[in-house]
Amino acid sequence: MVALRDTVKPDARAVVSELRNQNIEVYMITGDTHASAKAVGLMVGIDESHIHSQVLPGSKATKVKQWQTANPRGSCLMIGDGINDAPALTQADLGVAVGKGSHVSVEAADIVFVNDKLTDVLVTIDLCRHIMRRIEMNLWWALGYNMIGIPLAAGVLFPVTHVALPSSLAGFLMAISSVSVVISSLMINLYTKPVFNEGNGDDRYKDDLEKAIRPMRNLSNLSVDIERDYKEDRIHSATAKVMSKMMADCASRYGKACSCKVCKCIGCCNSSWRKDK
Repeated sequence: MVALRDTVKPDARAVVSELRNQNIEVYMITGDTHASAKAVGLMVGIDESHIHSQVLPGSKATKVKQWQTANPRGSCLMIGDGINDAPALTQADLGVAVGKGSHVSVEAADIVFVNDKLTDVLVTIDLCRHIMRRIEMNLWWALGYNMIGIPLAAGVLFPVTHVALPSSLAGFLMAISSVSVVISSLMINLYTKPVFNEGNGDDRYKDDLEKAIRPMRNLSNLSVDIERDYKEDRIHSATAKVMSKMMADCASRYGKACSCKVCKCIGCCNSSWRKDK
């Protein structure tokens, strides 16, 4: 019996735990069997109700669309690396493809990871939030600046102060508004990656994981027992062939069949041969 399996990435459990801490619902959608999907999903800390197995490629996109319809105020991020994930990557609000995945998935995704580190998912989410905060800050800064600067340039205070703002100064202040927004946007280049804990993550699913992988462990023990029995049968068969050859050799050399016990044949025949001689 030959058993093959894909190993879970070391940081997968920690990434799922961090996503759950950020109130992000994590789903698993795969074309594998329910037993395999459940074992892997519980291993990385995904709720059993969020594990969808034996899903066809086209149905993956349908699932993503259903989630988008059920949560119109939310966003759906899809991560995949195979050809089967391409439709779902296109349907999702943000598709992420692993750099070592298929060319089809890379073409369908909005973001492509150049490595296989799942912690980049957390970095991507954090970077997107950082960019959105910067956009909102620029928007409110420009809105407030112009709400104050334009009336002043128009002379709203002239009846009180009897001082008019020079047109050259008004043009300069208007340029400062645009320059300040551009400088604020360039500050994104100073972004630093957050440090995440890459430990074992959440252990709440340890008991469920044990129940999920117990049938697989029993199957592994069964395969070991079958291999052991097969090996023992081969040993017995080889031993029988050797003993049959030894008995035939005794009969041809000494003129009589071997009647002694196993492992004493040569000594017995040699003793008999010496006595006859």
